[in-house]
Amino acid sequence: MANETVNYGYPKPEEDDFYDINQFNQAMDMIDGDLKKTEEMKQNKLDIGAFTGNIDVLGEGGLPRTSSVSWCRSELVSGTLPVLSDAAYCFSLETCVAAENERDSARVQRAVLHETANIRILERMYVDGQWHEWKELLQKDGDLKDATVTFDSGDNESPAEWAEVAPVEGGEKQGSLWQKVSLFARNLRYLWKLCGTNDISGLADGTLTGAVSKLNTDLSEKANLSGENRYDSTNLVSKIVGVNKDSFVHAQFVAESQNKADSTSRAGYGFHNDGITGGFLYLDNDHKLKFIDAFGGVHVIIMESP
Repeated sequence: MANETVNYGYPKPEEDDFYDINQFNQAMDMIDGDLKKTEEMKQNKLDIGAFTGNIDVLGEGGLPRTSSVSWCRSELVSGTLPVLSDAAYCFSLETCVAAENERDSARVQRAVLHETANIRILERMYVDGQWHEWKELLQKDGDLKDATVTFDSGDNESPAEWAEVAPVEGGEKQGSLWQKVSLFARNLRYLWKLCGTNDISGLADGTLTGAVSKLNTDLSEKANLSGENRYDSTNLVSKIVGVNKDSFVHAQFVAESQNKADSTSRAGYGFHNDGITGGFLYLDNDHKLKFIDAFGGVHVIIMESP
């Protein structure tokens, strides 16, 4: 027998050769051995199976391989592990790049941690000759209780002014959304500061709106500046006023006349004995103090020295 297969050299009997079981067994052994070598070469290339080396150095020259899949145990590997833990844990490690000739920055590793009741996925990039930190990926059905959001907070414990807040919009990033929430918190603190610490539980129903409503009702029963204001008890005003040409400005009571609006107007005080008589004491434009009674009689008040 002189014929062999082209690629692997397996024995290939001629048509007129007698059957030889030894040749057949020889061919099977050669096939088995070559298949084993092919499997080992594939495993070595893809790192399929348990990986016990340094996960930071995968492939020649310290660079991660084009395609690498490994099953690792934290106590059997070195390098920067996905998470720090006192207890050993298992994880699958996948390293990949876009193409064989891709530059270093295109390489990425993804680790899938298999915990008792949870699966965590972490990822890191290989950029400019070094690995970056592992970042945990969020899952749609995961728990965000330990997730960290980085944002610029506008909140503080004692705000001095109101902060403008842009509208909350759909599709915002977490950082932008939480920055607005921090400004909401600041404005609430500022509003609480403006409300003060006085107890208003005794006003109306004890709420802020109830207290304001009651105050407005009470004030509505009082006359405004242009109306009538009545007092049923003594109104005592105590003030020191020096006697000089400007005393009228600083007096306890000052009657102001709007002469510019109406030339007939005079500054003065009215008197009324209910149902009997009345009168008006006023300062005329000739600088004289006069009194006009209910019958229209005008009397000049003359103050003589004793």
